[in-house]
Amino acid sequence: MPNLLGPLLSGASMTHVDFALGMHGHQIGWDFAEETDSFAPLVRDVPAVPLVLVGHTHRRAVFEVRRSGERGEGGCGVPGTARGRVPGEGDQLGTVRSVPVVPGVPVAVPVRSAGPELVTTVVNVGPAVGRPSNWLFFDADRGEVVFQEA
Repeated sequence: MPNLLGPLLSGASMTHVDFALGMHGHQIGWDFAEETDSFAPLVRDVPAVPLVLVGHTHRRAVFEVRRSGERGEGGCGVPGTARGRVPGEGDQLGTVRSVPVVPGVPVAVPVRSAGPELVTTVVNVGPAVGRPSNWLFFDADRGEVVFQEA
C-alpha cells in the first residue's frame, strides 16, 4: 500500500462538503458493464441525498440516479452484480444515467432535489494517481463540478 493511502483509508468514511456528501466509493456497490468497460453505482447503495462525491473506480464519471420508490430487483434497472451481493435482496428499483464528462466543461449538479422524485447525482472524481493528473473543482455556489487534467 502506498505510504499516503493508509491514513486516507483509515480516516472518516463520510464527510459533508457544503450540501454534498463525500465518501469513498467502496461503500457503494457497482455494476460493471463489460461491453462499455464502465462501472455504474447500484441504486440501493446510493445515499438519498442530492449530491454524492466519491472516489473508487479511478475513472471520471457523473451519474444521475432516479429512484422509483419500489423495492425489488435491480440497482440500475437490472439485477445487481456487485461482488458479495445477491440480486433482489433489498434492491431498490430505479435508473442510473451516465452524464457526459469533458475536462474543463462544467457539469451542473443539484443543490437540492427538485419535485417529489428523489434524484441523486453521483460524481466519481477520477484517478488520484498517474498521468495525466486529475482533479475536480466543486463550486457549491454555482451548483457545478468541473473535471480538470494536466
